[in-house]
Amino acid sequence: MRHAAGLSLREASASEVEGLKRSHNAIWKWIQRFAPKLFEADKAKKPKIIVLDETSINIGGEIVYLHATINPESRRILLLRLYPSRSTLSVYAFMMEFIKRYGRPKLVCTDGGHGTIKP
Repeated sequence: MRHAAGLSLREASASEVEGLKRSHNAIWKWIQRFAPKLFEADKAKKPKIIVLDETSINIGGEIVYLHATINPESRRILLLRLYPSRSTLSVYAFMMEFIKRYGRPKLVCTDGGHGTIKP
């Protein structure tokens, strides 16, 4: 869906997909109806393997750090969070939130960067 690709609801409704036009309100209603079901479907599947990564991004002239976990089997983003600083504490808080939501994974794959917690 074009909204998931970063377009606003109005931009998504203005673009024709396979000859169909929808109002931005219709797209909003679709998201409200189906997004929770998609989230629950992912939540029900406790991933055994996840990919954990973080990157710095510039938002309004301020550097913040985006942390993400991805299920490599489904290629779905499971959790995203922004943090004001890059630290082991932010990675720990992020992983605790992930574990609370999905349970403890058997394997966490990282790029071995600065924020990686080593056993």
